[in-house]
Amino acid sequence: MKKLKSTIKIPARFLISHSPEVLLALFLAFMLPLVMMVFSHLYYWILGAFSDTDTFFEQVIENYPGIIAGALCVVGSVFLTIIFIKERNSLWAVARKMILEALNRKAVIILLLFFVILIPSLPFILETEGSLKSQVQIVLTYSLALAEILLAILAIFFCTVSVCSEINKKQVFITDTKPMKRWQFLAGKLLGVSILCGVLLFIMSGAVYGIVGYMARDRDFSGMPAWEGREKLRDLQRVRVEVLVARHTVRPSIPGDVEDIVERELQRRKERGDLTSLAEEAEIRTQLTSEVKRRRTTAPAGGQVRFTFSGLDPHSNRTVFLRAKPHMTNPEAQNEDERCPGVWYFLYPTDDEAENEDQMAIIGEFQQTLTAGAFQELPISPEIIDPNGIVRVIFVNLRRDTGLTFNPADGIEIMQKTGGFAPNFYRSVLVIFAHIILLAALSIMLGAMFSFPVASFCVAAILVIGLLGPWVVEYAFEKGMPDPDLSVFGYIGFTIKRFFSAVMRFILAVLPQFGRFSPIDKVSNGRLVSLSYTAKAFAVMCFLQGTVAMLLAFYAYWKRELAKVIV
Repeated sequence: MKKLKSTIKIPARFLISHSPEVLLALFLAFMLPLVMMVFSHLYYWILGAFSDTDTFFEQVIENYPGIIAGALCVVGSVFLTIIFIKERNSLWAVARKMILEALNRKAVIILLLFFVILIPSLPFILETEGSLKSQVQIVLTYSLALAEILLAILAIFFCTVSVCSEINKKQVFITDTKPMKRWQFLAGKLLGVSILCGVLLFIMSGAVYGIVGYMARDRDFSGMPAWEGREKLRDLQRVRVEVLVARHTVRPSIPGDVEDIVERELQRRKERGDLTSLAEEAEIRTQLTSEVKRRRTTAPAGGQVRFTFSGLDPHSNRTVFLRAKPHMTNPEAQNEDERCPGVWYFLYPTDDEAENEDQMAIIGEFQQTLTAGAFQELPISPEIIDPNGIVRVIFVNLRRDTGLTFNPADGIEIMQKTGGFAPNFYRSVLVIFAHIILLAALSIMLGAMFSFPVASFCVAAILVIGLLGPWVVEYAFEKGMPDPDLSVFGYIGFTIKRFFSAVMRFILAVLPQFGRFSPIDKVSNGRLVSLSYTAKAFAVMCFLQGTVAMLLAFYAYWKRELAKVIV
């Protein structure tokens, strides 16, 4: 028995003492698919450049923001790799110490146990529609959000505690006397937290992926009644084609006369003297543009509205989905009945030069009862896509008591499958990892400037503002011009709200906006999280904002006096 215990203790001690190296190896293994995706993407781009030069340059012009972001990520990654190799002894010593400190606090084990226990119970705790699709979406949405929140807390806590405690407890004096520059001390801590949180994130995500795969597994419904078995099989197929997939999203193009209508209305208001400043003119322009777009995407009571979608793949033979969420223009009608019956007509040009409706042929007609304020998807044959990748749709509103509006930003779209769920899920996890890296950099920056309570509170406030700030500005503050019938106190309240709105917009322009790159909603609805989207997230959050945060941290820590000189 003693011999068995000693045999077990030897590899256990080796594993514990070398846990930072094990985590580093796991981290590099988790990053390997990203490297393969990048090289595969570059290969197809180079192949396309030689095979069809014109199409290649058109794609470059169309996707130049993603290309610039990808180039920045590649150059930045190579640069950081060179620095790590050159300064590996100092950087890894600090990172290794940081990882061991985190593991010794037992917070990592508690976090993992909490996550593993909570995630399988989410479909039973949270209210769903009862369908398998809604259960899978609940697991994806809340488990990834929970993983991000837990790791964000972990990164903020460990970074601020590590930097502040080493200064307060005078432990940094020992490090400061060694042949190690102060920037290496902070960069090593960022490296250690990034490796630890990255491995934990991929472990959590792997657990989520396994649970979702188990929920969508093949099952035998032969023991059920025939109608129930068909319903279960249909629900399982919906999960596989609407959630566990990567679909390219195309929204309707806006008619070209929108700007002309807005300009005419602005000119009319200027002549009446309603516009007194450039700021008001810009705000009214935005408001009018939204209003005109809303009118152009509204089917009046008993009327119709036309949509045109471009940018689809005409050579694909995969089913496309029309996803729509209508809103009633008459709130009283919605209180009586939320059902919105209508008919979708899909048009196809009779010849290559056909542009008008009378030159189009109806190739598809689908009657569907929508629900106001809720998304519904309609599977359609890919034959509706014309050779130019365009889909033309007419929606006829069968309700006579209210109009139906489809928000052009997110109220109606066509989705076409472009890939599988596994790579899409992996890219969404990478975007979440970019959030964690930025939070760690901000925590180190503020930890180098302030004490632990102040630093941790500031980072938490930045996270909350970055997530909720756009929503607050959009829904909580006044827009446009005040009502001329307002009282004096009403006008004062309006002015105060406008002032706080301007302040909030300025703060959001300065602080990181985590909600701008949020892949959770995309992956839970089967939307494509492209490599370009991932590159933009890393370029903005890590290589731009994160670099600025670390440079400020280096400067603050370099200028900081760690002790008083007594003569």
